[in-house]
Amino acid sequence: MATLYSNLYTRDTSSASGYGYKGPSCVPLPGQVMAVFGTYTGTFSSDTLKCFKFPAPGCKVLTVGILQSADLDTDSDFTVDIGFTSDIDALVAASTGLQATTAVELDWSDLAAKGVTAINDEFLLTRAAGELEVSGTLRFAVTFIVP
Repeated sequence: MATLYSNLYTRDTSSASGYGYKGPSCVPLPGQVMAVFGTYTGTFSSDTLKCFKFPAPGCKVLTVGILQSADLDTDSDFTVDIGFTSDIDALVAASTGLQATTAVELDWSDLAAKGVTAINDEFLLTRAAGELEVSGTLRFAVTFIVP
């Protein structure tokens, strides 16, 4: 059960996980809307893909977009939970959005009651079933508001 990491993480042998976060980091202002963009290239047969870390506790997700470079799920059996370290399916449970050549698109109307509850919470894609058999690129964009 290996964990996968997006391009916003780097190898860090001093870290217990072997990876360190290098993505956007700042001192956010209350009410600030932020966007994070990243990619993951490879196959997805593992359990978890860590995408990025939220900069503050209580951030509310506004939109999520996940695109794939091609049909990475040739068996059309891949489902994914979308959420956080503290709640792996907080946003979506067992999404079929990455089957075939489709994308995952969630907006405020889908996410109104959702939010991050822990500092250093990470945005995760967690395999619910199947796998992305073909190596390719997932591109994600997430916007959120800082409380």
